[in-house]
Amino acid sequence: DCHELYQSGYTTSGVYNIRPIGATFMDSVYCEMVNNTGYTVLQRRIDGLLSFNRRWMEYKYGFGNPYGEFWLGNEIIYMMTKQKQYTLRIDMWDWEGNKAYAEYTSFSLEDENQQYRLHVGGYHGDAGDSLSYHDKMAFSTEDVDNDRHTRHCAAENKGGWWFNSCYSSHLNGLYHTAWYSQAQSKYADGISWYTWKDSEFYSLRKVEMKIKPKTP
Repeated sequence: DCHELYQSGYTTSGVYNIRPIGATFMDSVYCEMVNNTGYTVLQRRIDGLLSFNRRWMEYKYGFGNPYGEFWLGNEIIYMMTKQKQYTLRIDMWDWEGNKAYAEYTSFSLEDENQQYRLHVGGYHGDAGDSLSYHDKMAFSTEDVDNDRHTRHCAAENKGGWWFNSCYSSHLNGLYHTAWYSQAQSKYADGISWYTWKDSEFYSLRKVEMKIKPKTP
């Protein structure tokens, strides 16, 4: 992972190739080398040039450009987080120039047979905890509905996520260029972190999800 690369002397942020233990493939990842560690970036939203309303197989293997907007891939995230314990950090920016973050001291996914079920806990930060609501939820996409709602949350909200009924956070929604994402719609389908903005209709300007190994 990126932390191991940092320890090996690669201290410049950028794209590197990694192969998790047991993987039969190399994958290009963006490593953010800061604070004496290397974060492996899982997701980035910055400009809306890439659609995140994708099917199961695309979320499995990942899509996008690691220098721009992308989803790393549920399979490699699972393979990484089964090897060791990881912490998750989510940085987010609004349209008024503010930044907030949420960190979780434990983060992992189960395998595809378990629908890449999320395990997350140990929140701290200043954005509020909008992810614990999704703990132990299976991943859903527009073509695979694993949520607890009678409706199809992923199809309605235009992106893959660990939907519950439906969400407190949804960082893979549509990229809206104004904060009020869907004034004309009954569905709030933007990039949402409810506990920061107290609104499911506020769509964030920029988001990054990244992991590093948990320190003892």
